[in-house]
Amino acid sequence: MQTFWRDLGSGVRQLGRQPIASFAAVLSLAAALGAGTLLFALLNTLLLSPVADIPRSDRLVDIGRTSQGQGFDTLSLPNLRDLREQLEAAQYVYGHSTSMASLETTNGPIRVAVRLVTGDYFEAMQQQPRLGRLLRADDDAPNAPERVAVIGAGAFERLYGNDPTALGRVLRVNGVDLEIVGITEPGFDHPGLGSATDLFVPMGLAGAFGRLPNEAVEHRGARWLFGGARLADGATLTGIDAELDTLGARLRDAWPDRNRQIGYRAEPMRAIPAPMRMPAGVFIGLLFALAGIVLLVATSNVAALLLARGETRRRELAMRFVLGARRGHLVRQLLIETLVLVGTAGAVGLLLASVGRSLLRQVDLPLPIPIDLGVDLAFSWPVVAFVLTGVLLATLLAGLMPAIRSTRMSPAAVLAASGNALAGQRSWFRLALTGGQVACSLVLLVMAGLFVHAIQRAGGIDPGFETESVYTADVDLRSPDFEGERAALIERYAAQLDADPMIESAGAAAVVPLTMSRMGFGGFISDSGELLDADVNVVGGRFFETLAIPVRGRVFDERDGAGAEAVAIINESLARRLAPDGEVLGRAFEFGEVEDSRPLRIVGVTPDGRYSRLSETGTSFLYLPLAQLPMGDVYMFIRSPAPFRDIADRLERLQRTIDPRLLPPRVQSLDEVARVALLPQRIAGVLAASLGVLGGLLTALGLYGMLSHLVASHTREVGVRLALGASPARIRRRLVWIWAARIHPNEALRYE
Repeated sequence: MQTFWRDLGSGVRQLGRQPIASFAAVLSLAAALGAGTLLFALLNTLLLSPVADIPRSDRLVDIGRTSQGQGFDTLSLPNLRDLREQLEAAQYVYGHSTSMASLETTNGPIRVAVRLVTGDYFEAMQQQPRLGRLLRADDDAPNAPERVAVIGAGAFERLYGNDPTALGRVLRVNGVDLEIVGITEPGFDHPGLGSATDLFVPMGLAGAFGRLPNEAVEHRGARWLFGGARLADGATLTGIDAELDTLGARLRDAWPDRNRQIGYRAEPMRAIPAPMRMPAGVFIGLLFALAGIVLLVATSNVAALLLARGETRRRELAMRFVLGARRGHLVRQLLIETLVLVGTAGAVGLLLASVGRSLLRQVDLPLPIPIDLGVDLAFSWPVVAFVLTGVLLATLLAGLMPAIRSTRMSPAAVLAASGNALAGQRSWFRLALTGGQVACSLVLLVMAGLFVHAIQRAGGIDPGFETESVYTADVDLRSPDFEGERAALIERYAAQLDADPMIESAGAAAVVPLTMSRMGFGGFISDSGELLDADVNVVGGRFFETLAIPVRGRVFDERDGAGAEAVAIINESLARRLAPDGEVLGRAFEFGEVEDSRPLRIVGVTPDGRYSRLSETGTSFLYLPLAQLPMGDVYMFIRSPAPFRDIADRLERLQRTIDPRLLPPRVQSLDEVARVALLPQRIAGVLAASLGVLGGLLTALGLYGMLSHLVASHTREVGVRLALGASPARIRRRLVWIWAARIHPNEALRYE
């Protein structure tokens, strides 16, 4: 142990003997270790570790719907109830869904984030109330005698200043009176990424708070809920998956038309929802690989420094050999000295990663709705273990070979040599370091270029509609106060926008494209009897004209009002599946699952487009008229050449004149929506480019260090040559040839 501390002190002294070189090596290695640590903390927090702040969160799982064994999607409420009643491997099974709602206050309506939850939700989360009580199973019934809500701790502070007398007050949300029966503990929210929840509302009120029509909430074809469960004691993920396979088969047998090819599976709950884990894992994995290459470059820089330092210390090491030191002891001493350097870099890298974590918390992502990340990139024991492992590996990679080479010598030959005679000798290891640094740098720059090129290509994808000079504004009509007048109000709104000279055209839709939102009411029954699921949007006004979507046939008009024949406009992918050998225009096909099967006549066909995200292709899609299916959550689409601020001001004034009960609109450019759809790729491109530049700089730093050491080792020779009349240019050329070609100094004469 005494020898270890003596070697450790020697390592600290070596750092001080060459402060500039040591500082450069520490800083380069710290930058690489810091980038890798931050990415590993992100990977560990979002994908590998159970969610934080929930008791025994390792027992929580997400439950999702599969189609033909693939995917992980939302559930219908009736199917979720069946799973809850029959799933023995789960202690609690719950469902939840988020929505924005209108809360009436003395200063006018304000927006609040509502989470619809089933009765077992808080028991599954093992939560206790801060005040009052939490939601129970009897609150979840559609005909519950009382309409209640639990307010989140953040909203409790914001709206009531933590006044305990708020308990028992009645809130009017979306036209529904809700009594506050409890307040959650500070810091509690649904685990993972998403908007902070203001109100927790029983699932029985889904018709007033969800996006779906009231009649669709209880249908098996309306799949809109996120499912989850807490495993029973002794149950495993494999066991619940096997039971879900069996229950899925039972549901397919009981309701074959509504559960065809549908199954269920469970995934451990993580901060990122299960459907997003694969792309998120690939995204972080690629960045992690780039950070690993940067770490290799930085490690090779340290190895080059140690190799050069070993060359200058060969006389010292030879003298220690003569005095009786063993080679193993010298190798150990050099490795401990390397550990001091790399350990210092690891500590600095951890500090840099901590600074990076603080900067990430302050990043304001350009999203239409403020997102609470809901996770803390904690530097837990796995992250510390990652740093320690990185330090040890870097120590071995950077220090072992230089230590072996520095102690592989003939002491007599070294002591007899004058100066540093070996500095210009051929060195395959130094050559490998140089080549490896350049190769890694090229890989980083090429991968960064590929990322940037992919972003450019994604930005050039045609989504099937025009986004330029188009704006969206939300209109919340879910309150029962608007019951029976939703369609008429939207048509009046669109007509007033059309009459405005600033606006070219206006329409309405229930879903904004490219926002990851999807809506489904069931599917068509094809000529062959196959049930064809399809995503849906409900539109009104001059929607197709506003987004410049071409329609073969006709668009919706006054003929498609309430009580008229049910009609639809479909895309080409769905048309090909409905009638592979014939024409669909004018034909009526059975459309089921939301209601008992009913005929829908196809009046128009549109080209395929990108609906929920830019990466999708071949999605079956149909449009339904808003007049026949009034929706509570609607977005206006406005085409205008006017600036954004003028449009936003005009819409706010117009909406107040149409109905003062409406919330002020949130106006957004559809161009910005399309750019937000590319946000993950843009972030990846920026990070990849940053890592590429960092790798290039580290490579340049390493090559500069190796060349400067070569020049320093030839100082005496340079002085002699200058004294004998050699020109500086000729000496520079000689040194460059020695370094670049790795040839013997005597052979360099041929190239001068």
